[in-house]
Amino acid sequence: MRFISLPRISKLWVAAIVAALLSVGVIVVVMSPPIEKKPSASVVLLDHVPADPKVRTEDQQVKDVAQKEAEEMPRVETEKSEITTPLDRVTELSDLTEEEVTPRDPLVLPKESPENTDIVQVDKAVLEQAPEEPSKSLPYAHPECLEEKEEGALLPVISPGGLRPFDVYQSDIISDMGKTPLTLVFSELGSSPKVFEFLKSSFPKSVTCAFIANRDLSQQLNNEARELGYETLLMLPMEPVAYPKSDPGPETLLTNLPRAENLKRFEKSLSQFTGYIGVTPYMGSRFARVKRDFEPLLKEVERRGLFYFEPRLIRSVALQLKPEKMLWAKGQYDIGQGLSRSKIRTILNQAKETLGQKKAVIITVQGDIVSFEEVKKWLPSVLEKDVALLPLSRVIQ
Repeated sequence: MRFISLPRISKLWVAAIVAALLSVGVIVVVMSPPIEKKPSASVVLLDHVPADPKVRTEDQQVKDVAQKEAEEMPRVETEKSEITTPLDRVTELSDLTEEEVTPRDPLVLPKESPENTDIVQVDKAVLEQAPEEPSKSLPYAHPECLEEKEEGALLPVISPGGLRPFDVYQSDIISDMGKTPLTLVFSELGSSPKVFEFLKSSFPKSVTCAFIANRDLSQQLNNEARELGYETLLMLPMEPVAYPKSDPGPETLLTNLPRAENLKRFEKSLSQFTGYIGVTPYMGSRFARVKRDFEPLLKEVERRGLFYFEPRLIRSVALQLKPEKMLWAKGQYDIGQGLSRSKIRTILNQAKETLGQKKAVIITVQGDIVSFEEVKKWLPSVLEKDVALLPLSRVIQ
C-alpha cells in the first residue's frame, strides 16, 4: 500500500538539494577573505576636487591665512641663500633665467624697500668669506676719468668737468686733525697671492697698496683691494743702476730710448689696470735721476690728474722738476725685502721716535711676509699714542 506517490518524492528531493546548495554558498561567502577594491584610473584625488566656494573647511581657512601672510611678508634671504617669496610669485621666480636672478656683484645687495622688489640670489660661499664688518667698496673704473686708446687700452685722464682720477679713487677715510698721521705703503705687490692674502687679513683699509704694472696678478689683486676699500698705486718699471742684471720687467722705462718710446711704454703700463690714485717708481735708481727722461713723465702724471709718490731710497730729480699742480708725497722710511727681523725692528723704532716731530710719517714696506709680520706686531703699540693710521691721499704735500 503506497501513501506517497513518486512525483511527490521527487519534489522533496529537489527542495532538499536546493536548500543544501544555498547553505554551502552562504558558508563560502562568509569564510572567503574580502576582496580589495582597487581604484580605477578615473578616480580624482581629493585635493584636486573643486571646492564649493560657499563651503570653507578648516584646512582651507588655514591655507587662506597662510596665503595672506605670505603676500604681506617682505622678501628675505635664508641662511642657505635661498629666495623666500610670496606664494603667488613662485611661478614667476621659476620662469627667471639664472642671469636674471644672480646680480653682477654678489656682495652688493639692494636695500629692501617697497620700490625695490628685485629678486637677488647670493652665493653662500661669498657671504662666508666676507669680512664681519665690510668697509665701503672703492670704485676701480670711472667712465668720465678713462681715455680709450688703440686696442681698447684704458688710461686715466681728467674728465671734461675737471674731475681727476685722484679725486675719484681716493679713500673716504677722514683725517683726525688732533693726531699725527702715519701712512704705510705696502709696495711691490702683484706677484704673490699669498702675500696679498696676508696683507688684507692683517691690516685695516687705511693702508695703501702698490701693485707692479705688467705682473700676472696685478689687475686681479688691485681690483680686489679696491673692492675691500684699499687705496692703490701703480708701480712704473724704471731702469735701475744695475740694469739689465736687475730687470724690472716688460715696458721698463730706459735712459737710452727716445722720449716717444718711453711715453709709449709709460701709457702701456698705465693701461694694465684702473682705480689707482697715482704712480710710484719700481726700481728706477738710474732713470729717475736723469732730468731729460724723467721730466716728460712727470708732466704726463700731472696732465692725467694722478698723484706721484716717491720712496725715500729713490732720490730722484722729481722734487726739483715737479710741475706746479702735481700732487706728490715722499716717504721717510723704507723696509726692503730680505732684511733681518732685528733690522726691520730698528727701522720701525726709529720711525716711532719721530712720530709727533713731523707733520706726517710715511713708511714704505716692500712685499715680503717677514716685513709684514714685523709691522703687524709693531703697529698696535704705535696707535696707542696720538697717532692716526691714514691712507696716502691724506698726507699729500
